[in-house]
Amino acid sequence: MGATPPQLFTATVWPSMSSTCVVCHRAGAVASGTRLVFAVGASAEANYGVLRTFAAANSDLLMSKSIGLPTHSGGKVYGDANSQQYKDLASLLPKLKETCSTEVLATGQFWNGVKFADDQTMLAAQISGLFEAVP
Repeated sequence: MGATPPQLFTATVWPSMSSTCVVCHRAGAVASGTRLVFAVGASAEANYGVLRTFAAANSDLLMSKSIGLPTHSGGKVYGDANSQQYKDLASLLPKLKETCSTEVLATGQFWNGVKFADDQTMLAAQISGLFEAVP
């Protein structure tokens, strides 16, 4: 799954997060200085990207903070590890942590019409640019 969020995110996880986590984790709010800042008013797809970026490096922190551990200024927004919200987020975690190949990314709505160049093409373009810059 690339840029297009899975059904579990759009139907279950995001509605829950947008009414709890986004209260603080947005620009100008209490948690705006943290590594997790959602874009209020943006699409679910955009905020899925925000969550994926955070979860890629901080999945354990994401899960523990959702239930108030080790300390979370927002409290136990998902109660405990037995809550349905926590279980839904835990079920989504493998998708959040997937890496996206350029082939997968190119199939998402965000990347519609964009073609990725391979490494050899990019290197050739950079080298030719170097020679053009030399007088």
